This record gives sequence, C-alpha cells and structure tokens, in this order.
Amino acid sequence: MLSEKYIPSGPYIFKTGKRKGKSLEELMFENYSWLDYMLKNMNSNLKEFSKLNSFHLHLRWLMARGEDRVSTQSCFCCLSKRVEFFAYSYREKKYFTACEDVICRGKILAKANSRPLKFSSILEFSYPSRLFIAKFLREMFLPCCKKLTADELFKFFSAQNPPT
Repeated sequence: MLSEKYIPSGPYIFKTGKRKGKSLEELMFENYSWLDYMLKNMNSNLKEFSKLNSFHLHLRWLMARGEDRVSTQSCFCCLSKRVEFFAYSYREKKYFTACEDVICRGKILAKANSRPLKFSSILEFSYPSRLFIAKFLREMFLPCCKKLTADELFKFFSAQNPPT
C-alpha cells in the first residue's frame, strides 16, 4: 500500500479553513471522531492510490500510528508491565487500567468493559464522552506534558515504541 511507504518529515498543519493553524497531530487528541470520518470518507471516495495528496497520506499514516502507541504508565495491579487496557466506570466516575495479564485485566473487567489503549477506542464511547477519553489517553501516553506543540506531538507519533 502506498501510505505504508509514506514517511512524513513534520506535522501536517492546515493552511486554510476552519482548522487553519491546527495540526492533524493535535486533532488526534481534540477531535479524533472527525479524523476517523475523514479517513473513512477518503477511503470510500478514492478509487486510485495515485490520487492521494499529502493530507491523505499523512492522515493514513497518523491514524495507523494512533494504534501502536505504548503507554509510559505501569499497570496498577502488578506494577511491572505497561498499561494496555482501560475501562471507565460511569457509576464510579473513574478510570481503571491494566496490562495484558489475565488477572490484572480481570480486575478491571469487574468494574467495566475493558478496551485496548488505542486511539480507535475513543469511537466506542458516546460522542460527548470522547473528549474525556482523548484527554485520558493523553495522560496515559504523555503524563508530564500539559500543552505540546505540533512538532512535539509529531515526534510522539513518529517515535518507534520500545519492545514490551
């Protein structure tokens, strides 16, 4: 596939329109639903890969990178492995996290349905909750960073994840 060979040199920043000055990387945390919509719309409307422009290529690359990010946080249960799953209990108004271990994951399943720690999990929540889930993901992946620039977010999505 053409987009797999695409390696961007920097963030994709909108030059015109409603999102002028914003980067696609920022929108991963601010409006993932719109990016998903754009990707699906683009995929259904493009018949030839040769017609992909820089926006299309960057969006495909970025959405794929949102699926392979690794948390810097340790599992709350075993304290030895990285967090790979999360759950949100509406009743308790609380997030729960766990690694891939069956026992650790079972503890969060007792509270709520678990989901993988991936950007696509945002879409499994109701529209009003998605911004809170995106904020939670930001805390899981970038815990010490309040406001990051487009370049810093690009570096985050470009980085190769360490082996688990």
